[in-house]
Amino acid sequence: MYAIQAVHGETHVFGCIQSKTSIRDRVGRDVTFSRNAMEGLFWSAAVTLDGAFLNMPEFIHMVNGGGSYSSNGWHGMYAMSGIQESNGRIYKVDDSLNLFVAHAISAARQFISDRRMLNHEWNA
Repeated sequence: MYAIQAVHGETHVFGCIQSKTSIRDRVGRDVTFSRNAMEGLFWSAAVTLDGAFLNMPEFIHMVNGGGSYSSNGWHGMYAMSGIQESNGRIYKVDDSLNLFVAHAISAARQFISDRRMLNHEWNA
């Protein structure tokens, strides 16, 4: 999905959102797409219903950087279940997705104020 915003009557894409039922099946393949988006200075986030695999060190490193991953793979990974608490760029959210929405607004504001800062290091 694309994250869009309207600025002075014009619609702009400021990021992409990967939406998954379970992150397990696709996270390894989707990290390349996410990094490409961040290199293009777009916000890149993922939302999953089942984040149980995000408890494993391999996936924690894939999202946050570390281990065999030199940098983070997403600006944020938002899990509705399967994790007990947030861990770096892995965020525990409920069905209201209020934290995700707040981070999307921060990313949209960053995109229009100074897009160069919306790189892989940017954090909401």
